[in-house]
Amino acid sequence: TDGSHQVVNILEINKTQVKYKPYSNPDAPKYVILITSVSKIVDKNGKTTTFAGIVNPSDNIYHNSTIPDVKNPAGIHFISMNVADLFTGLLTLNYEYTLESGRLSLKIPLSTGFYTLSGSYNQYGDSYFPYTTVFGTGIGLNFYPRGQRSVTYFIGPAFYYRSFNYSVADPGTYIYNNKVGSFTSFFIQNGVLFHAGTRLNLSIDAGLGYAWINTAIPYYSDHKLGYRLKIGINVGFKL
Repeated sequence: TDGSHQVVNILEINKTQVKYKPYSNPDAPKYVILITSVSKIVDKNGKTTTFAGIVNPSDNIYHNSTIPDVKNPAGIHFISMNVADLFTGLLTLNYEYTLESGRLSLKIPLSTGFYTLSGSYNQYGDSYFPYTTVFGTGIGLNFYPRGQRSVTYFIGPAFYYRSFNYSVADPGTYIYNNKVGSFTSFFIQNGVLFHAGTRLNLSIDAGLGYAWINTAIPYYSDHKLGYRLKIGINVGFKL
């Protein structure tokens, strides 16, 4: 309404404000102008939106440093499937909630097994450790240093737990009995999130950590542990 104009990327228009960033500096903090100070907005296709433009001396452009400088462009709910887990007999669905700032998210996986894998062999040559996952879950915290972009890096800790069925032979009768074991692990994960479209997203991550496997096999160690590498390829949609 003062006769000036700006070339900007508009982030949001609501009943009282227009939130934007300078077109020449997309990494700049978010700016806010009251709607009463706006005469019109012309988009890149030439479409014009006009406003009442009631001039008020207090309706000056101002910078609000408390408003996050990165906007999540594709929603805060990321629902995906871990394609890499399919090759290990797991069906894993993930839910990731991203804070409005776009810099921090909470991720929860849910897993179940859909076929049996075979494990080690004992001194008799019998496969005593076939198993399939009954249920798995966990929690992860991802930090995005540069917020949500078309391609963005993240890092954070993750905890996983799985219960699985397995069978073990009685050393006296050699009769196999069904048991339930558990797999617990902790990882530090690094990854990249790709915003492939308005909703379609792909993330690839690799985690290095430590794992504990708890079973009750008489002639084998009750607790096995060691360093592990975990790979994730997650395909899904943001809402």
